[in-house]
Amino acid sequence: MSRDAAQMAALHARAFAQGGAWSLSDFQDLLETRNMVICDHPYGFAVLRIVAPEAEILTIAIAPEMQGKGHGRALLDAVLAQARSARVEDIFLEVFCNPNIYPSPFAAKVLITLRDDRIRVTAEAELTRIVEDINQYLEQAA
Repeated sequence: MSRDAAQMAALHARAFAQGGAWSLSDFQDLLETRNMVICDHPYGFAVLRIVAPEAEILTIAIAPEMQGKGHGRALLDAVLAQARSARVEDIFLEVFCNPNIYPSPFAAKVLITLRDDRIRVTAEAELTRIVEDINQYLEQAA
C-alpha cells in the first residue's frame, strides 16, 4: 500500500482531530525530502527520517476507529524493522503535548527511554500509564 500526500493528510487530520495535524503541503514537501521513509499499514502510516546511525519518528497515525486494536504496535514494529535494516542504532520520538486538551494539570508526562542491544526508543508518556505500559513491555520481552 502506498498513500499519496492528500491521503496521508486526510488520515492524519482524522487521527489528530484534537490538534497537531499536518497540512497537505506538509506531506507534499515531506514526500520530496531525502532520508524520509514512509511505513505504510492498512489503517495508518508512520514517517521516519533516517540519518544513520540515528532516526526520528516524525509522526505515526492510525485511523481513529482502528485505534486500540494493536495496529499502532504492528506499525511501530514495522518502523523498528525498517530502522534496523538501515543500521539505525537510536530512534527518537518527540511528542507534542497540548496542555489545553487535558482535563487536569495533574495529567503529567514523563520522558522514557527503552533500549536494548539493538535499538533505543525515547518517548514521552502519561505518568498514569507508565506502570501498565512497562509491565506489558517486560512481559513481551521475556
